[in-house]
Amino acid sequence: MARHTTKPDIAIYSGSKPAIRINHLKKEATRLNPIKLMNQMAMSQKKGFI
Repeated sequence: MARHTTKPDIAIYSGSKPAIRINHLKKEATRLNPIKLMNQMAMSQKKGFI
């Protein structure tokens, strides 16, 4: 999860506090599109990321 990306905000959090950024992204995704988020969560669980 600590992979460097082109997005600076994720790169900053990846070293110190990735969970906060991930939770924030989940909240944003839930607010914007809860069905899409649920599908992503299900896919992640199948792959063993969560």
